[in-house]
Amino acid sequence: MNNLKNYLEKTINPKIIKKRIPLELENYKKLKTMLFEEFGFTIEKTSSNTHFKLNIFGPENSIYEGGYFQAEISLKKEYPFKPLSVEFFTKILHHNVSNNGITYLDLNYWKPSYGLI
Repeated sequence: MNNLKNYLEKTINPKIIKKRIPLELENYKKLKTMLFEEFGFTIEKTSSNTHFKLNIFGPENSIYEGGYFQAEISLKKEYPFKPLSVEFFTKILHHNVSNNGITYLDLNYWKPSYGLI
């Protein structure tokens, strides 16, 4: 995991870190309450500008109700032109998440306008 973090931090486009990520975090701050109430998640900045802590609270009336799941969002070198990646630290039973927490999402529809949120 640390090797991946080091690689991403050394290879990510610095212009994106300086311009896009702060804008996306500002947008998130404006929508934070609504996103939590509607979708049950929060995003926290870490010491790295390419990794974020994702907290997901299981939605009511679902098999995940009462659950709390932690994950990490990682931005790749090609972000925002390539999708971000998500790795779960909390065990979760989901068809798009492997036993070791790596997500297998088909993000062929990814667009740079989607962003962090």
